[in-house]
Amino acid sequence: MGLDKKLTACLNGYMNIRHIFQRMGLASKDKRQSPIALERKRFEAEVKEQFQKLKDKGLSIPVFTL
Repeated sequence: MGLDKKLTACLNGYMNIRHIFQRMGLASKDKRQSPIALERKRFEAEVKEQFQKLKDKGLSIPVFTL
């Protein structure tokens, strides 16, 4: 905030309501994701859905991650 500006002029000019909500933790931050990360999320969701279908059928496949 410059010395020649009032508080309301500074807030209206340099901060919009979205930034205020983000600072308070009430709004999510929009992040750009790479195509590889988006593909990975789609793949994980598809695999999770397939395992859920198998589980609903009564087949259990133990999955271990290191």
